[in-house]
Amino acid sequence: MESVGNDRRDLVRGIYEQHCSHVRHAESQKLWFTITFALLTAGCLTVLRCELFAAANWPIVGFMMILSLFGLIFCLGIQAALKAYTDAADLILRRYSLAHYLPRYKTNSPHRLFGVSKLFPLFYLLLFSFFLYDLLQMGLCSVWKSIPIPLLILVVGTFALLISRFDQPAQPEKN
Repeated sequence: MESVGNDRRDLVRGIYEQHCSHVRHAESQKLWFTITFALLTAGCLTVLRCELFAAANWPIVGFMMILSLFGLIFCLGIQAALKAYTDAADLILRRYSLAHYLPRYKTNSPHRLFGVSKLFPLFYLLLFSFFLYDLLQMGLCSVWKSIPIPLLILVVGTFALLISRFDQPAQPEKN
């Protein structure tokens, strides 16, 4: 009879390991996308700074603005997948009385505004606002006329990220 229990625990442990490997894979996808985006941003800013293609500046800035918006959406989607995989793995361990394998989550202290998981979306939001400002400045030719819209988007987006709970681990079930 004990061999059945051990087989069940081995199966559950294997399922848990698969969920953990999915979490690592999703984290590496987020990091690779961010590295690629940072390299593209550096290259585009270098081209814009050197004014090699002065007539083609607005398509480059528009492309980077759209790419940063895509990065923000991608990052939030990856974070939702990370939370789903982590919650599923935790549920598996709790359901089969293997809760001693659960990782100890670090809780955000009240004096910290941003957790690490919120820094990636904030990075993309900041660059989206910057490229929108740059695009508006190219069209309006005035710094003061092009500041309010990107600044409003940045402030509202940052506030939305602060109050969102997408990065919180699931609360343990109370029996």
